[in-house]
Amino acid sequence: ASWSKVQLVRDNLESGDFFWVMDVDCLIMNYNIKVEDFVDQTHDVFITCYQNNIEFLNTGSIIYRNTPWTKWLLKEIYDGYKYPIDGPNVFYEQSALISYYKSHPEEQYRFKMISVRSINSHFHAGFNDPKWNVNYIHGEDLCIHAAGTDNNFRFETFKELENWIIRQGDSIKEGFNVVFWNK
Repeated sequence: ASWSKVQLVRDNLESGDFFWVMDVDCLIMNYNIKVEDFVDQTHDVFITCYQNNIEFLNTGSIIYRNTPWTKWLLKEIYDGYKYPIDGPNVFYEQSALISYYKSHPEEQYRFKMISVRSINSHFHAGFNDPKWNVNYIHGEDLCIHAAGTDNNFRFETFKELENWIIRQGDSIKEGFNVVFWNK
């Protein structure tokens, strides 16, 4: 599924202004928060980075802007960096993107590092923020991500969170064409 996400975006990027890809272990929690609040016309890739550590770039929930450079980047990652065995944590297309980012400092301006608490909140245990496990209940996160957890944890947690989802409003501002895919 990891590499199929790259191919999916490459094949469908032109169908919208932005393309938001989420892993199956992501859950939109607050439909009043607009995805458009996190993107702009200046950057090409909108990604979260935990604790400002480039090794923690996370493609589990990532937004790509429809630009020729983005399409080129996806081809480059898919074709040129497909197997970046780079340390103990190899996460396929995520490792490829990290490898590309680190080896091309002249292109880093194209990436916008957005708050983990936006489109890729890792709400589960293992992080040092004492409020991390409770703030998602208050609707501060657009999307939470159960990265690195087992399926039983995901099922039980998402079942518990079902009643906390804020369903009011519309997630798309007028004038934007955003393609959502979650598979």
